[in-house]
Amino acid sequence: MPTLDDVDRKLVAALQVNGRASWGRVAAAVGVSERTIVRHAGPLLGSRAVRVTAVRNPMCLPGVVPLVLRLRCKPGRTPLVADAVAALSSTLEVLYLEGGDEVYAVVFVPGPREQRSLLLKELPAMTSVTSWRTHRLLKIFPESLGWRAPLLDEDKTAALAPAVVFDPPKTPPEQDGIDLRLVELLAADGRTPYSDLSRATGISESTARRKVARLLAGGIIRLATEVDAELLGYRMEAVLWLSVRPAGLARAGGLLAAEPATRLVAVTSGSSNVVATLVARDVDELYEVITGTLGELPDISQFELTPVLRAVKRAGTVLG
Repeated sequence: MPTLDDVDRKLVAALQVNGRASWGRVAAAVGVSERTIVRHAGPLLGSRAVRVTAVRNPMCLPGVVPLVLRLRCKPGRTPLVADAVAALSSTLEVLYLEGGDEVYAVVFVPGPREQRSLLLKELPAMTSVTSWRTHRLLKIFPESLGWRAPLLDEDKTAALAPAVVFDPPKTPPEQDGIDLRLVELLAADGRTPYSDLSRATGISESTARRKVARLLAGGIIRLATEVDAELLGYRMEAVLWLSVRPAGLARAGGLLAAEPATRLVAVTSGSSNVVATLVARDVDELYEVITGTLGELPDISQFELTPVLRAVKRAGTVLG
C-alpha cells in the first residue's frame, strides 16, 4: 500500500469533491502550485491507487435489477468466493467481511433472465458458498453516495463543487448510442479530456461537454473517486443492516444519508430492509456515528454491524 503525504491526501479529497476539476482548480483548493499537483497526481492515478470513474445509476437503466448479496462461505474459502464474485461483470462492489465467512456484494444484473441465471445457476455452482441472501435495492439515497474525506476547508470545497446540479427527473432521459459510449469512456477514466471524448465519439467538444453535463444532471451517472480510505486516515469500514418499520424508512434513510460517514444508504427487500456502508477513522468514531444517528431512530427493531476486512472490488473495478 502506498504512503500519501499531506498534499496527496488533499489532492484526493479535492478529486472526491469533483473528479473532473482542472489541475489549476485542484491546486488552488490544496494551496500549492499547479506544477506540484501534476507531479503528485501522475503517480497516484498511474498506479491506480486513486481512480476517477463514472458509475451508472441502476434506477436509470431499463431492465436492470440492482441487488445486494450476502454470501456465506465454507471455512477458509471466503477469499476465493470474494474473488469469484468480483470476477462477475455485473458486480459493482465486493467486500470481504470481518466475520470470516461472509461476502457482501452489490450487483447490477442486466435483466430478469440474468437474475435467474445468477441465483439459480451461477451461485449454486460455487461449491464454496454454503448459503446466500438476496436483497433487492428499492431506493438508493443519492445524498449518501460519494463519500469524501473532510480534509479541505469548507470554502475550498465549495469552490471545487461541480456546476452540474444533481436533480434526476422522475422519468430518466433517453440515451442514444453516443451517450452510452461516453459512459463507457468515463467509466474507464473519469478524467478523460473532452477532446478525447470528442475524437472517440465523432462529436464536437462542445457537444461532448453538453452530453456529459446532461448525463450527470439527469442522475444517469455520477463521478466517483475511489481510494482506499485507510490511505486518508480512515481505518474502519463497516456494513450496517437495519430492520426498520415501514413508517420510519424515509426518516431512517434520510438521517443516515446525511451522515458524513456513509458511502451508501439504501432501502431493500428482506427483513433487514435498510443497508448502509460506513467509513470512520477508528472504532470510537464509528461508535459515535452509531449511537448518535441511530439513537434518534425509534423505528429500528433489529441492528447488525459487520466490519469490512478487505475491499475486493469498487465501482466495478477489481482492486489490487
